[in-house]
Amino acid sequence: MLHQLKAHPSWIYVITFSPNEKQLVSISFYGGTKSRMWDVESGEAIEAFPNRTPHIAFSPCSTIAACCGENEILLWDIERREIVKTIPHPEDSWGPLYVLAFSPCGRYLASGTWWDVWMDKMAIRLWEVESGENIVTFLGHSSDIQDLAFSPDGTLLASGGFDKTILLWDMTPYIGS
Repeated sequence: MLHQLKAHPSWIYVITFSPNEKQLVSISFYGGTKSRMWDVESGEAIEAFPNRTPHIAFSPCSTIAACCGENEILLWDIERREIVKTIPHPEDSWGPLYVLAFSPCGRYLASGTWWDVWMDKMAIRLWEVESGENIVTFLGHSSDIQDLAFSPDGTLLASGGFDKTILLWDMTPYIGS
């Protein structure tokens, strides 16, 4: 065993490595410390990391971590250890943000929502990372969006829902070549 990392008062439901394998994020569903980023080499926690996210996505080059905030997406610069951009969730949006995924090129970020009693369909939004612009919104799942994944070439986005379905979305009209 290289390190034993203890920082959560409750069970851990997400762990994910950065693509360069230098950081690890752990997320606990309950308790005071919801999310924590770790330096893999030292085993030390990176204290500046936002402690309020149900999900995280690393950019393919491992320079940015996207986190779900209360009503926004936080883009956190890993090297500078600070939030460098906040993308507000639209006021007319369908439910709180729950899941995020970067496109393979890192220029785009997809977000998915959590269900609420007044909602018929959950929103999946495609964002241009640099500008923070919402390029397109898809509505399809009838309940929580549990995960998002881009195909390796970035032409498809898969969304998996609590409604027991996987939906495939064509990204080619939105992401360019």
